[in-house]
Amino acid sequence: MAERITKNFWTSPKCGITFVENMIRGLPSKNDKKILIVRNPYSRITSFYLNKILFKATAQHLYSGLKEMCEECNRYKNPRAKQSKWKTPFALGKSFSDTIYVDRFVYGSREKSVGELDNCSFDKLINIIKDKNPNLLERHLHSQNKNIRPQDFDLVIKQSELNSRLSEVCDLVGIDYNSVLKRMSSTYMNKTPKNSNCRQFIGTMSPFELRSNMMIPSDWRYFYDEKISTIVYNLYQKDFQLFNFDKNIWNK
Repeated sequence: MAERITKNFWTSPKCGITFVENMIRGLPSKNDKKILIVRNPYSRITSFYLNKILFKATAQHLYSGLKEMCEECNRYKNPRAKQSKWKTPFALGKSFSDTIYVDRFVYGSREKSVGELDNCSFDKLINIIKDKNPNLLERHLHSQNKNIRPQDFDLVIKQSELNSRLSEVCDLVGIDYNSVLKRMSSTYMNKTPKNSNCRQFIGTMSPFELRSNMMIPSDWRYFYDEKISTIVYNLYQKDFQLFNFDKNIWNK
């Protein structure tokens, strides 16, 4: 599923596209080395949930922090739909009370209704898609291994390692490291504000509850228990194995 973002970098949705576009795109490189960025499937699907359901694809950089984002999402059914310049599959229709159906995730299917997104806890989402082929879901949920062979890349790097290995990455493709650092200090980063004090399992709580109590944990592991992690692992087993992600990392 990886997309070519620049001459050198390939990545899938929710795996660093914004980072590459903001920090790398437009900087001259000295070669055609190919780098693939991948992400822990547990963390990736949590990011999808946060952005597309919990905050309904809210344009995060328009809000100063978590409290403001939570209040806007609770005040309006779909805050991003207020902003006409933003168009996503989740900013739908003429009314903030639009019902979101499973066919927004599984094209061609109307077998179930999620109802308003405020009813869709993380475990409900996972149970909705558990028997589906990920590559028939909305594109942000496709498997990272789709149409990808790791051996075709000069480096496969995990998103969580980008900061610590940034100098190595820049050297490999011949991009000026200091130019990237300068962009990192001055460019908007697509990072959802979270509450570092939230340290409990919240996988069964509704989005409205999470936002009202600002219980959006800094650590994605709090969305998981044994049952949820098993479903996600089964959905993305090939990604775990091909890219060497730890099946049990959710519990560490």
